[in-house]
Amino acid sequence: MDVGPTQGDLRGDEEGRIGRSTFLRRAMMLGGALAAGELVLYGAPRLTVSAPSPSQDRAIFAFVLLLEELQSAFYAKALSGGMLKGEQLQFAQTVGAQENAHLAYLRKQVGASKLKTRRFQFGASTITASGFLSAAVGIEELGLDAYNGQAPNLTSAGLRGAGRIISVEARHVAWARSLQGALPAPTASDKGRSQGEVLSRVKQLGYVA
Repeated sequence: MDVGPTQGDLRGDEEGRIGRSTFLRRAMMLGGALAAGELVLYGAPRLTVSAPSPSQDRAIFAFVLLLEELQSAFYAKALSGGMLKGEQLQFAQTVGAQENAHLAYLRKQVGASKLKTRRFQFGASTITASGFLSAAVGIEELGLDAYNGQAPNLTSAGLRGAGRIISVEARHVAWARSLQGALPAPTASDKGRSQGEVLSRVKQLGYVA
């Protein structure tokens, strides 16, 4: 049974590609922006969903790359503040390292070495322990929703790697909710969100500088 990719898998293994489909109802076609080496957050033309293909995989991965960048930056910022203790600190260190591995994997799949690095701002969510947990739950659930909402149009190869990330993202959500005192798994299934819904939520949260 596949488990989430290890950091070694995601950094270097060519076999860390994917295997099923729960991934893209309306993914963003990055077209010229991707070719030019820049990923646009808003206003990019929508991809007309077609038969799964390697190029469509790259467009999908470029979309979820935004969420992995957001998560990676969030944990780095929270850890730099020095206010986390005990299991919260362990959570941020563990999950932050795994998000960095996911980020490296996706950038490799996209060919994103020339992509612009986005800047994020987290305000009070990285200043207090309670604010951190609330933001962590929201950010992790949004990332999981994006993966689940976008998966149907990946190739089997693309989904094999993504599916291994999705299972780990689900564990992140459960751990964060448990630390918050909430039920780790409140529902029997996750609906997922479309690309438009995810980008709208990112904009609403105000994390992108």
